[in-house]
Amino acid sequence: LVEGRVDSLEQFRGLGTSGGFANADVFGAGRGWAFQIMRNPKSRDMYEQFMARDDVFSIGVCNGCQIHTTLGLVPHRDMDTPKEMQPLFVQNTSKVFEARSLMVGVQVSPAIMFQGMAGARLGVPGAHGEGRFHIPSTHMEQEIIDRNLVPLVYLAPDNQATEKYPYNPNGSPYGWAGLCDPSGQHVVMMPHPERLPNLDNWQYLTPEMERDLSASPWLMCTQNLYKWCT
Repeated sequence: LVEGRVDSLEQFRGLGTSGGFANADVFGAGRGWAFQIMRNPKSRDMYEQFMARDDVFSIGVCNGCQIHTTLGLVPHRDMDTPKEMQPLFVQNTSKVFEARSLMVGVQVSPAIMFQGMAGARLGVPGAHGEGRFHIPSTHMEQEIIDRNLVPLVYLAPDNQATEKYPYNPNGSPYGWAGLCDPSGQHVVMMPHPERLPNLDNWQYLTPEMERDLSASPWLMCTQNLYKWCT
């Protein structure tokens, strides 16, 4: 977008903003990418026009999660709190880069990509240095809770959402691992479910999962988005 290799996003239905060591995952990490977009009028306008449509979806993972929240895209759409009070992702409580296998729980939310998955408890990789939710507004925090805009939480061994390290690798309040906007079209998350496209990619499967599954459960996210688009 910044380089002008794409003149318009009108032809697209989905936008995936990836992770992957933006700015070495320190000093603001994905926020640096967001500022590149915000300070380029052409890319900023394309982004805003795309996100204003009601026939599109977006996913921001890890650094992409930081980008979308910095731009005010999630969860701000249709929210009462000013965009300036958006949640941010700041340095992990441990103050180091955390790369480990985690367990997350899928919660009831409007997120299109997680429809039919509420109650699932799934393994997922995490790899970030700045993944802790910082919510500067108590009003925004309560609005997120009231509108069920948290599709993913980190789980402790008792299958409860947790702030306890290392099950929660960054210290995010309430164990929050992802957010969506009120429409459910736009989702951000800090863990990396896209790294588990096949069962062979999983570090550990329960005996029940090995017996009953023929594909990675995370593929249901892709199936949900495909069904919604068609």
